[in-house]
Amino acid sequence: MPPDLRLSPLPPPHGGRRLARVCAGALACLCLAMPLRSAAQTRDRIEAGISAQALTGGYDGWRGLHLTGVRQVGAYEVWRVEAAFQQRFGDQGFLYKAVTTRGLSERWFGRASLGLSSGGFFNPRLSLDLQAARRWLPDHRLVTLASLSLFDGKDVHRDYAVTLEAQYYASPSWVLQGSVRWNVSTPGSALAAYYFLALTHGYPGRYYAAFRIGFGRESYVLVDPLTFFADYRSADLMFSWKRWVGKDWGFHAGLTGYANPFYRRAGVQLGFFKHL
Repeated sequence: MPPDLRLSPLPPPHGGRRLARVCAGALACLCLAMPLRSAAQTRDRIEAGISAQALTGGYDGWRGLHLTGVRQVGAYEVWRVEAAFQQRFGDQGFLYKAVTTRGLSERWFGRASLGLSSGGFFNPRLSLDLQAARRWLPDHRLVTLASLSLFDGKDVHRDYAVTLEAQYYASPSWVLQGSVRWNVSTPGSALAAYYFLALTHGYPGRYYAAFRIGFGRESYVLVDPLTFFADYRSADLMFSWKRWVGKDWGFHAGLTGYANPFYRRAGVQLGFFKHL
C-alpha cells in the first residue's frame, strides 16, 4: 500500500507562517485532506468522502466511505481522528486511526499515529507510525522528513518500513515533493523500495491541484485470507483537485490508477470539507 503523505506541518513558533500554511495545503491536497490555515484561523474541521475503484483480474471492485475530524489543541498541536468503511476483495471492515502532529520548535515538528480495525482481512490488526521533520534554509523553503512504520496484518505477515521524504517550496504556489519507502515484510524478509514524486499548485482558501506518481516494488498484498502475492513491481498515478466554494467549506475530488502484474485498479474519490 502506498505510503501515507497526509502530514501537515504546524506553523513554527517564530516566522515562516505563510510557508507552513502553503506546505499544509499542498500535502493535504495530495491525500484529499484539508490544509491547515494560518494561526489566526481555526484548524478545527470535518471531512467526509466516498471512493469507488474497479479492478481487473476477476476481482471485485473496491468501495469506501470515510469521516474525519480535526481539532487544534493549544498553539502548536493538532489531533486528527478518522473512521473508514472499506469493501475490498469481497470482504469489508472498518478502519480507525488517530494522528497527532506537534510543532517542537521553529524548525522541528513531529507526528505519531495509531491505527486499529474491525473486520476486513486486508486491514491491519495494528498500525503505528512515528515521524520527525525539519525545516531548512532561512525561509524554511526545504523540509525533510523521516518516519518509522509498523503494519501488523491479520494473517502471519508483519511489515516494518522506513520512509525518507523531501519537500521544496519553489514559490508560494508551487511545491515539489519526493520520497522513498523501504519496506521489510516478515516472514520471508522481503525487502522492497517504493518511490514517489509529486507536484502541487494552488493557494490557501482558493484551490489546490496535485499530481503524484509512484513506482517500485512491493513486499506483498493479501487478496483473500489464504492468498497473497509477494515481491512484485507496481506503479500508481493520482490527480487531485481541492476547491473552496465558500469562505470555510468546499469539495475535493481525485482520480487514481494502479497496476501490478496481477491486476489493475482505477477509480474516483469525492468529498466535502467544512471548517468549524
